[in-house]
Amino acid sequence: MEPCWRRSSCSVFAIGPSSRRNVRLSADGGGSPLRHRGTVRASPQIESGTLMKATILAVTLSVIAASGAIAQRKYEPRIAKASEDGRRQMSGFRIDDGFEARLWAAEPQLANPVCFWVDARGRVFVGETYRQEQGGVPDNRSFGFWLKDDLKSQTLADRRAMYLTHRPHYAMQFTEHHDRISLLEDRDGDGVADSSKVFADGFNDILDGTGAGILARGSDIYYTCIPNVWRLRDTNDDGVADRREILHTGYGIRIALRGHDLHGLVMGPDGRLYFSMGDRGYNIFTKEGKHLKCPWSGAVFRCELDGSNLELFATGLRNPQELAFDDFGNLFTGDNNSDSEDRARIVYVVEGGETGWRMNFQYRDDRGGWVSEGWWKTRHEGQAAFLIPPLAHVGSGPSGFTSYPGTGLPSRYDGSFLMCDFRGGRKNSGIWSFKFEQEGAGYKVVGSEHLLWGSLATDCDFGPDGTLFVSDWVAGWVGVGKGRIYTFRHKDVEARKAGAATAQLLGGDWSKHAVPALAALLGNADRRVRLEAQYELVNRGGESIRVMKAVALDKSEGRLARIHALWGLGQMARRDSFGLMQLSEVASLASDADAEIRAQVVKILGEHPNPYADHAAILRAGLGDDSPRVRYFAALNLGRFGGKQDVARLLALARENADKDVYIRHACVMGLTGLGDADALVACKSDEAPSARLVAVLALRRLKDSRVAEYLKDADGYVATAAARAIYDVPIDSAYAALAGMLRQERLPSVPFARRALAAAELLGQAHLPELIAAYASRDGTPTRLKEEALAILADWKNDRAFDRILNMWRDRPVRWDTRFVGIALKDRLAGFLKAEPGVRRAAIKIAESYQMRGASDRLLELVGDGSAKTPTRIEALRALATLAPSKLKDAVDFAMASTDGRLRAEVASLLPRIDKGLTLDFIAKTFDGGTTPEKQAGLVTLAKMSDPRADGMLVEAMDRLLSKEQPMGTWLELLDSARRRMKANEALASRVKEYESSLSQKAIARYLPSLHGGDPERGKKVFLNKTETSCRRCHQVGNLKPTDPNVIAGPDLSDVGDRRDREYLLRSIVDPNAEITESFQDWMVETKEDDIYRGRVVEEDDQRVVMEVKEVGEPLARVTIDKKIITFRKREKSPMPEDVITKLSAHELRDLVAFLASQKLKK
Repeated sequence: MEPCWRRSSCSVFAIGPSSRRNVRLSADGGGSPLRHRGTVRASPQIESGTLMKATILAVTLSVIAASGAIAQRKYEPRIAKASEDGRRQMSGFRIDDGFEARLWAAEPQLANPVCFWVDARGRVFVGETYRQEQGGVPDNRSFGFWLKDDLKSQTLADRRAMYLTHRPHYAMQFTEHHDRISLLEDRDGDGVADSSKVFADGFNDILDGTGAGILARGSDIYYTCIPNVWRLRDTNDDGVADRREILHTGYGIRIALRGHDLHGLVMGPDGRLYFSMGDRGYNIFTKEGKHLKCPWSGAVFRCELDGSNLELFATGLRNPQELAFDDFGNLFTGDNNSDSEDRARIVYVVEGGETGWRMNFQYRDDRGGWVSEGWWKTRHEGQAAFLIPPLAHVGSGPSGFTSYPGTGLPSRYDGSFLMCDFRGGRKNSGIWSFKFEQEGAGYKVVGSEHLLWGSLATDCDFGPDGTLFVSDWVAGWVGVGKGRIYTFRHKDVEARKAGAATAQLLGGDWSKHAVPALAALLGNADRRVRLEAQYELVNRGGESIRVMKAVALDKSEGRLARIHALWGLGQMARRDSFGLMQLSEVASLASDADAEIRAQVVKILGEHPNPYADHAAILRAGLGDDSPRVRYFAALNLGRFGGKQDVARLLALARENADKDVYIRHACVMGLTGLGDADALVACKSDEAPSARLVAVLALRRLKDSRVAEYLKDADGYVATAAARAIYDVPIDSAYAALAGMLRQERLPSVPFARRALAAAELLGQAHLPELIAAYASRDGTPTRLKEEALAILADWKNDRAFDRILNMWRDRPVRWDTRFVGIALKDRLAGFLKAEPGVRRAAIKIAESYQMRGASDRLLELVGDGSAKTPTRIEALRALATLAPSKLKDAVDFAMASTDGRLRAEVASLLPRIDKGLTLDFIAKTFDGGTTPEKQAGLVTLAKMSDPRADGMLVEAMDRLLSKEQPMGTWLELLDSARRRMKANEALASRVKEYESSLSQKAIARYLPSLHGGDPERGKKVFLNKTETSCRRCHQVGNLKPTDPNVIAGPDLSDVGDRRDREYLLRSIVDPNAEITESFQDWMVETKEDDIYRGRVVEEDDQRVVMEVKEVGEPLARVTIDKKIITFRKREKSPMPEDVITKLSAHELRDLVAFLASQKLKK
């Protein structure tokens, strides 16, 4: 019988919230994971009746499964057969000639590799996924029907309930496939894997995500798979996990986007486990009872190896897939962009750091403050002060991330970090290399370059001997049942010798090393050896502590050896009082001549309050150190055990810093927050230095103290704006009234400040606030954009707006006071707004219509007839008159019918039925003969709404014209929509619709032809730029809408695509990307009898030869001519464009997108 984690009845149909904490399986792999089978509690946003039905269905399925009606079977995923493709693919790799590339493993040994870990014995543990999209790990871009519920989710139970409410059958569909860990080995040492087995599977609960993080340490394998951090153990060394334990659960309470997983496992220099979480949020209760919760943010966590003492280390990240430390214990990551104008980022991950991203931003066109306020950018003037900005923008799709450990490569690679850049296609994907240089208390990125290009790399890591291992996804965005691991070994002889020595040490028995030998290894050239020596010394305790202390204090020892000794002492200090006592004996190193030693000592002493020594005094002295890193760690840690008297010291450091070094500022904020003296922070408002007032505001923000509102009137606009952001963004609800009250001021310090004051007033909804908003909008000095936003708020005043307009966060609004106060506030101002700028006019028209302000009808009629007014304004005025003043509608319609603007005339068709049905039909018939395409489209839509025999007859006639190919194609979509709407009531229409559908060919494009013509380029532009589900701008550029980093372009430049391609080509390229690949992006692979392999674009071909253009990174195109007689293999490469784009577009969006692309022309 299969172990029960492979049984569908055990995990597939668990209805209650999964509570698998501390689950252990028996040593032989049997036994049942204990699960809490409680009742699903619906979130407020999910209807209880629907949930009950879903629950009953799921329970029924569970009973059926348990009774054996559903067969229990071993999971066998669909994996491609072995082929030569993996070897051929290597021809497209571009890497320094000093490396030897080798195919180490390929399908069917592995498939869909997300991550991997090379252990000390050279074995490779691979995280494989088989649950993407419909298989169990959904993406909001494809499942938009539950988006609002997802944005409200607060717990795992909420997400489970959401699945079962919207799609009860997901109880089976989302649990059919597993993610798993495979173990690959090269047992005969020939440089190629010859053994592959499943180490662990059964990760297929309905709540399970993609298994995206692996770390092997001895017989323990740590594995991150939402919602759990697992510790698996192979107790008998047979290559199969026989014990499983959940260290903690509660990660991934939302869906967000696919790939935003729990990942990044790495051992820290402090002996703790670090890992990262994408922006799916978390709601976790630690073993010690602490509650860690943030539903919208990605984060970095750390804990002890047994899962205890879980801490939130940094937050505000979007999708930090991997983490890596440098030789000095600094942590870095690569974070992804949001498929808007922002760019991927390299982040220095500091304790308590906040980088600003919230998953709710993804679903706003302006991405919230992320794009509209420049939070994603490297540091610049006026940037939001609460942020830790990125160091640089590198790549487009950060994935695997690692740092060179020190042996196996030539010395020029010392200090290098590697980052996989995954862009959906091999041609534009690969691995970056770069280094970090200290800059103040932080770092800067230097020397970024391609190390390996032409590989769809998901992860990279170094083997024990320094060989670089790279996992390759092979193709596309969703796994295709293939996967490869390549190795890259450098030819440098001395580097290979050093790597071999390292491999021998790492793979050996550390318990056999004597303490002096371990102490000597603290200075080894390879970081992994140094860390293992450190960890082993810590494990032994006793004499080891004294040895580490001696190494740390010995100034003749190398810097790295001393640092590792200090880290080891820090580990011991966490363990017991004896270790803490020994740590105090190295306090003298706080005055060491080496600034980095001083920084490390201050850091470690600051993390351990010590009754045996006055560590606070050392930290206070560190605030005045010459080294910014020392000052940084001193300030950061002083809050842990300093006193109220230290507030003044931290403020003095902030004054001295003058806001120049963002990391010093952050450390001061962390220290002040830790001290928690809010009274002193409020009193700082009279401080003369803006930099001191700023850190006080940022500390009050972290303390969530409403008295931060006292800084709203700060003389420095930057400080005042930081206070406004603190109140609105955190949020600090009790200070909303003060923020809204700032609308009384003649001028506000910044646009972000003003937007938050307006939004706070909207959320409060009190009777006096419409007057404040209207008065602010009417001031001459108020920017037009803010006038429009103020009026939009008033227009929505009576509506139940659930998500706020800045952060897109779900916020319960109080019951509105009498909305007549809106009318009172606008009574004497509306006329002025109707004469203002076009955007303000349109906002005012919406208010007049929403609140039935009939006194505006004369002005609205004037606007309809004003040929100088912009068309959108005239259309809005026309629509408003239809509800405000029906008696004036005929005059307005006459104005519109006399207009030369087809878009305005098109509105007439929808409004005329309110005046005269017969006149309406006559007007529509006239537009069919000579009107513009928008008029004809509007007329067809109106006919379907009229339920009139003559109207149906006109639709029948139009369908006849369509069947005979005489109906203008720009109207097909509206005609078919209208005919289908009326076909139940009209047999003639039904028969013609059926005839049309039966006439369609089997070609993929056939049923999309109605979207070929008639679209609106402006609406199409919005689809291209802002539709999250398709993310066109992620890979393409158009005209001036170009990413500022050329490295993000993974698809062709579409700036002149309207010159080069017709509409049918554009439509096919969206419907079936692999049928239409732009020639400059269509790659071929050609192999010859001489074993030469060429990859590139075919530019010429005849009966005798093929001419190809092959491009190396940084090199000009090179042409090669190949005799066809020697070609043995030729293969067309797939497009990196997702094949399911068409499923995420409505027919009208598709038509608009085609129109936008067709309008992209450079030729006049």
